[in-house]
Amino acid sequence: MGQTLTLWRMNGRSVVDQVGLTSAVTPTAADVAEFLSKTDWPTAPVYACGLTDAPVAMTPAKSVELAVQPSTYGDVDVLSVHCIAQAKPVGRLDSAACQINGFLSLNPGWDGVICIVQERSFWVMVSANEVVSFDSTLTPKLAHAMGAQDTVDTKVLQDALQDGLSRPEALASRLSSVQWSADASALKDSDAASQTWGVLLGAELAATRPYWLGQNLALIADPAKSAIYQSAFDSQFLPVTVTSAEQMVLAGLAAARHRHLRGQSPLSRSRDCPNGSCS
Repeated sequence: MGQTLTLWRMNGRSVVDQVGLTSAVTPTAADVAEFLSKTDWPTAPVYACGLTDAPVAMTPAKSVELAVQPSTYGDVDVLSVHCIAQAKPVGRLDSAACQINGFLSLNPGWDGVICIVQERSFWVMVSANEVVSFDSTLTPKLAHAMGAQDTVDTKVLQDALQDGLSRPEALASRLSSVQWSADASALKDSDAASQTWGVLLGAELAATRPYWLGQNLALIADPAKSAIYQSAFDSQFLPVTVTSAEQMVLAGLAAARHRHLRGQSPLSRSRDCPNGSCS
């Protein structure tokens, strides 16, 4: 699965234009500058997150205080927001760190666990605006590797989830059974996808129980993944605050830009946002 690089041209907090590119590898700051140079957008500083060469902050880390690292490529300044890494269990929040920043900037003082669904899913413990710890799973990547689409039947998913949650040790066997049934046309494609997601999510919830049990819970995902994960949470009667992945990225970048500009001179600020339009 390729990596998607998305650039938004902004006027204040409003999106003026948007372009995207899928690449085989996670882009660097230089890749962002090169991509921008191929557009007809005016030259402006780019606030970026999720880059492979982004600076790293180790947990525990206050996401709302993450700095940006400036670099210049020709006429383009790229200001890369820190990612957050963890030594045990090993993991790294790339664009997810920016999404957490966006969520907390819109919900000051919020404590609890944020579930972020990308190619991986991340379970992030937040307290006093600080990322205390996190865990991750390969559930979305495994589901797609098995050919499961993101459109599911809620009841079929929830029935399979209960089985996965009660017997997580049978995950590999259960997935094999689902695949055999699908290959033999004994299951509709939609039911096979729903069962695949359900079994995987059951095992995921079993593994991450210390994160979600009794916690204030928020979900950051694209619409399709959001519906899938919300079905899983509903099966366990877990109340959850649902938010948009794109909106949280934009809010996180806006918050990082605001912190960056507050620390600059008026002259630097005027250069950093020409004509009130930043990317």
